[in-house]
Amino acid sequence: MLQARSTILVDHCKAAMAGDFRHPASVMNMLGIDYEYAQDDPRVDVRVFHGCTNVPRGLPSYVRAIG
Repeated sequence: MLQARSTILVDHCKAAMAGDFRHPASVMNMLGIDYEYAQDDPRVDVRVFHGCTNVPRGLPSYVRAIG
């Protein structure tokens, strides 16, 4: 589990293709990831979560840690 703060992307399209139609914040809650704030990036249809902690290894294909 990563303890440093990181940025997580939840891809709406990839989640839907995987059969997960939950709100991205619900996905983060299910994974046990805490975050400071979130914002949409409509250019690439993702929700960006900043200041994330408690990030587990083995994230779903539509959830990506970038920092």
